[in-house]
Amino acid sequence: MSAPVYFRRFALVFAASLLSGCAGFLRPDPVAPGQDLAEQQALQYFIQAKVFEAQENHLGAIVALRSAADLDPTSPTIYAQLSSNYDRIEDYRMAVVFGAKALELDPELTALRYRMVRWLDAVGEPEDVAEHMRELIRQDPNNWQLHSHLARVYLETGQERRIDDLFDRLLERPETPVDVRVNVAYVLSRIGRRELAERVFSEVLAEDPTVEDAWLGLGELQVVRGERAAALASLREGARHVPDSSLIMYELARVIETQQDMASIFAHEDAGYLYRLGVALSEMEKYPIAARVFEQIVGQAPNDVDGWLDPVRYYLHVGRIERAEEILADAVTAMPDSLQLYLFWGRALGEAERHEDAIAVYERASEQIPDSLSLYLEWGWNLEQRQLWDAAIEVYRRGIVSAGAAPELYIRWGMVYDRQQRWHEAMARYCKAVETDSTHADGHLHWGVALRNVGQWDAAVERLTRASELVSEERLGIALFYLGSALEQAARERPGHDYFERAVTVFRRLIAHSPDDAYALNYLGYSFAERGIHLDESVDLLTRAIRLEPDNGAFFDSLGWAYYRLGELRQAERYLGKALEQMADHEQMEQAVILDHAGDIANALGKQDEATHHWRQALDLTPENEELQKKLETGPLP
Repeated sequence: MSAPVYFRRFALVFAASLLSGCAGFLRPDPVAPGQDLAEQQALQYFIQAKVFEAQENHLGAIVALRSAADLDPTSPTIYAQLSSNYDRIEDYRMAVVFGAKALELDPELTALRYRMVRWLDAVGEPEDVAEHMRELIRQDPNNWQLHSHLARVYLETGQERRIDDLFDRLLERPETPVDVRVNVAYVLSRIGRRELAERVFSEVLAEDPTVEDAWLGLGELQVVRGERAAALASLREGARHVPDSSLIMYELARVIETQQDMASIFAHEDAGYLYRLGVALSEMEKYPIAARVFEQIVGQAPNDVDGWLDPVRYYLHVGRIERAEEILADAVTAMPDSLQLYLFWGRALGEAERHEDAIAVYERASEQIPDSLSLYLEWGWNLEQRQLWDAAIEVYRRGIVSAGAAPELYIRWGMVYDRQQRWHEAMARYCKAVETDSTHADGHLHWGVALRNVGQWDAAVERLTRASELVSEERLGIALFYLGSALEQAARERPGHDYFERAVTVFRRLIAHSPDDAYALNYLGYSFAERGIHLDESVDLLTRAIRLEPDNGAFFDSLGWAYYRLGELRQAERYLGKALEQMADHEQMEQAVILDHAGDIANALGKQDEATHHWRQALDLTPENEELQKKLETGPLP
């Protein structure tokens, strides 16, 4: 006998023995004396079924449960569990058979009845579905989903008249919730009973005019009946009663077709209402009518900033910056002391790359509001973005004279020097910021970074430690990263001190605080790999970093180097290969490091030509690198 035939026959015999439901594989354990034997045996089968279920062996569970049902046919729990297992194998007809037996024994099994509805839907028994739905509605009369489902069944089976009775009874109940009444009215409207639907919507709104769906339903019904003027009136009123509803406003904008439709709205609605309508019209690309709305707002001469800016935003959105500027000019004439108007104008001009015009706006603002700190910060930032360093410094100097010695202005001034690598001049400004406010975290932070850049390690650590004590919880990670990196760099510059151990402590604290900080994970992991210590932890840290940023070539380089230090050269080669694929996104110095590491790994694998190629590429990027020159002459340094 061939093996396949044998196994098929064995499978048939095994299945037959299981489906017999009596003996063999599922023999129950002995029962306690003095107890009902059949019930105890049924319980044993039930327990065996639960074990099968835990193993996701639903056929085995069915066999055990059918044996249990034979022994104890009065248990709704056994039949319910049987139906559930048939459901798991998608045999919905058998699920219905045993579900019905369970409900005969216990009609209050509500969860099972819901499942019966699903199974009966699946096997195409709408009459039985309706019967169960009616029973569920009896148990939960305010459940709109049940009523909606039953109405759908009636429609599908040609019993539309029963829908009327179903909904009429629901509406007659004074305790029916408002949302259910509104849903009923929607369905009535769509099946042709529009007069009753309108009456329900109107009754709901008379009781509570803030019911959004009732206004939407009423407007839709009126549009369908061709009563556009009535729909406009209803939706306009609804948008007034429910000012936060974008849906009502969008529906009103959809129904509006001509300028004439706007006459009554212009006559009675305020600027805020008009702005919301203008936005909705604009998003529907009804630009001529939207523009008329925003011009109406301007014509009302708004008395607050947003009233002026609303039409300005619209004209910027549609690309009409000239009209936006005209309105802003009127706005600052009407409200000459409004910093918000000037800053908005300056930003808009900056985004349009009209930088000289933006500066003119900031100059005008400084004449009207000379003591505004925010003005000088934004004005200076505009100049920094264009690398106009001297002009930015002059603005910050003017700000200190006019607005006072604010630490923010000294810090921005220092950062301009930072960007030019004028570290000592930068530090003088950070010192002034700290003198002005000794609790200003950013003053200490930037001062510490500048000190690190000139190699004043102890002073840098002192300032960065102070920054980490003062900074907000949200920015603690930044301060700790700079502190940890300063300590790690100090350890390289001044070996023999405890800088590195302190750096590890700081980075461990940072990772505990921000476990998804990929750069912190990479920094600590690479620091370990570079020193050849804690290499298993290094691999773990760097693997976590790559999971967070799988497109970062520097992280793959770090992990490859960790494997190189472990002596796992094939893994090292694999990850350096990924680093080489992604290194184009990195600066030349980082690319040189990646190529240098790739050369070392290739050399260790005996691939001398490949190693030489990588080292030469690295040297092209960093021609002053004496170590690379030495490798090309004699091989890698020890």
